[in-house]
Amino acid sequence: MSLSELRARAAAAAAGRQPEQAALADLLGWAETAVDTQPDPTEPLQIKGTTGPFVDDSATAYGLALAWGATGDIRYATAARGFVLAWAQRTRTLVGACPADGDCQTSLIVSRTAAGFVFAADLLATSGVFSAADDATFRDWLRTVILPAASERTNNWGDAGVFLRVVATDHLGDAAGFAAAIDTWRAQLDLVAPDGHIPEEVRRGSAGLSYTQEALLYKPTTPSSSTRDTSSTRRAGRGPVTSTTRRRDPAGSSPTLIGPSPRSPRSWRRSGRLAGPVTRRSAGPP
Repeated sequence: MSLSELRARAAAAAAGRQPEQAALADLLGWAETAVDTQPDPTEPLQIKGTTGPFVDDSATAYGLALAWGATGDIRYATAARGFVLAWAQRTRTLVGACPADGDCQTSLIVSRTAAGFVFAADLLATSGVFSAADDATFRDWLRTVILPAASERTNNWGDAGVFLRVVATDHLGDAAGFAAAIDTWRAQLDLVAPDGHIPEEVRRGSAGLSYTQEALLYKPTTPSSSTRDTSSTRRAGRGPVTSTTRRRDPAGSSPTLIGPSPRSPRSWRRSGRLAGPVTRRSAGPP
């Protein structure tokens, strides 16, 4: 979501329009508590389940950046910066991050949630608290630590990895990397059978539906998480990818503000668009 889109939604909330008004109240109620919390980066980082400090702090960074964008309150921007830089400065080594292997949980969770830090950095660019040195530190971390961990598998793990690569290469201005990520996204999309099922997921039997649901969080929305115009990105024999010039609501519905649920402040709710899909399912078979 761009800063201008966010502020338009905040203005709609101030005018009493729903669901924007309720969503903004939700976000700010959570942010008033989150602004006084501290990040918890680790070195090295190994994620064995589906929750933990990396998941929590990426959501908090983005949520606080959203709160700053919606209100202009510099407290939120300063706190968001603290969460982003704490991880970028301390965490330089990932353990259990082998992109092509299903036994490396760190790759999956980083692929799912690291975009929250990128979305936060995007919003903070004009806040006045995120300096050029901060940006350089974050970009180096994103390029050398985070991107190499993005999953390359052909199931929901790979869908999450493509999501991260699209978001990260877009932020870094890496045109070649972005084009390659979109190409992979299209190849992943082609794995959906004509009747709509995903063979790689339904082979899991009774668990297939939940894994399919997760895969479908990423497949239709990944291009919409980019700020880059993808209308000229093509695959041989294929038409252009859905055109996106700014982050937008992929469903085409009236967009709303989104933030962490006050009942579970570290988990994202979808409210009209994707906000870095994070699932709370316990770790299961890859």
